[in-house]
Amino acid sequence: KKVVDLPQFDGYHQYAVDIHSIRCMYHLEHIEDDFIRSLFENFNEDEKGMLKIVTFLHDAGKGRKRDHHHVGASLFKVFAHKLHMDEKLIKMGETLILYHTLMSNVAQREDIYNEKVILGFASHFPNQKMLDMIYVLTYADMSGVGADIYNSFSAKLIRTLYKHAKEMLGKTTMLDEAAKRAKKEQSLKKNIDFMTLKKSEQKKILNIPSNLLFLRYHPQRIVDISKKAFETTEYQYHISNHAHLTIEIIRSDNFNLAYLLSKMNNLDIVNMDICKLFNELKYFKIDFAQKIDKEEITLIEEFIHHAFRHQHKSVEHIIDIHKKDITIDCEHSKTYALMHLKNKDQKGLLAYVIETFDEMSIDIVTAKVHTLKNRVRDMFLIEKNGNFCHNVDRIIEKLTGEK
Repeated sequence: KKVVDLPQFDGYHQYAVDIHSIRCMYHLEHIEDDFIRSLFENFNEDEKGMLKIVTFLHDAGKGRKRDHHHVGASLFKVFAHKLHMDEKLIKMGETLILYHTLMSNVAQREDIYNEKVILGFASHFPNQKMLDMIYVLTYADMSGVGADIYNSFSAKLIRTLYKHAKEMLGKTTMLDEAAKRAKKEQSLKKNIDFMTLKKSEQKKILNIPSNLLFLRYHPQRIVDISKKAFETTEYQYHISNHAHLTIEIIRSDNFNLAYLLSKMNNLDIVNMDICKLFNELKYFKIDFAQKIDKEEITLIEEFIHHAFRHQHKSVEHIIDIHKKDITIDCEHSKTYALMHLKNKDQKGLLAYVIETFDEMSIDIVTAKVHTLKNRVRDMFLIEKNGNFCHNVDRIIEKLTGEK
């Protein structure tokens, strides 16, 4: 009843909500696009029935205070249960209504050649069936808006997004990360401190290339790190020495991390995060197993300052790495390569790896370094700038000393 004769003064919809819904049903049953019609015809009868109800109810949540996507999904769920619809189909229908505007919005407003954008979209429709269904629903929804809304231009954009998303379907780890990041981004948008930032600053935070920051830290921590980064001109650091020593650094200038690590190789690193932020800034967080004496903090500060001036070779002794310890995946994604290092823990190991990367101008976007029971399990996400994947053999030779 809420949507009967409900006008839509949005400059987009040409019909009241109820008429729009009926027109969407018509276009679902009279699909003119051959490819989209073939997708619809491949659904079984129960799936077609569910999609018709979704199409009819996708805007039923309008005219209320809550977001119409969430209200519509709830209304569909109640109605579908009364029809004794299969639970799996109900879940699919809820998802389709919850994100029924996503495909058209992403296709027409965002960079559909950007891998992060594609992954963010595909993470909501992680299998072929759901991707096909949102494509068909988007066609019906846009066609029901008014004349010439679904045209050759918009059709091409949506088809391109569909094709790019389809290429991502097999990459379950990346889709899972993208889904977790999308959830964290939604929480971040509701954070009070985030909302007080400039729109340009909010956009920079949401476009941070490192997923690790979003997967590992809670929203307030992400805001705090970002606010410090906005204030950083050269570098700043924070040293914590409570239960154990932790060093955090945000830098824009060249930073000889290998030098810093080599100067502190008497301490055991248990975890290190490297996150690429924005404005050429990077965030480093290094956790050590030990706590140090208060008198040593001044010395650590000197090491940090020297690391921004010291550009000489830092690791002098031999590190024992074998080819079998290194796994490199240059097909991880279009933008990034992935390297895993699993080895026995050694003094200076991480400094040696970082120094090798620095010598070859290899840009680390994200690093997750973890040590447990004298074994290191390090992961490096590396930007494909031509210096890594074109030099894989040389990198392995340098890291292993041609072992």
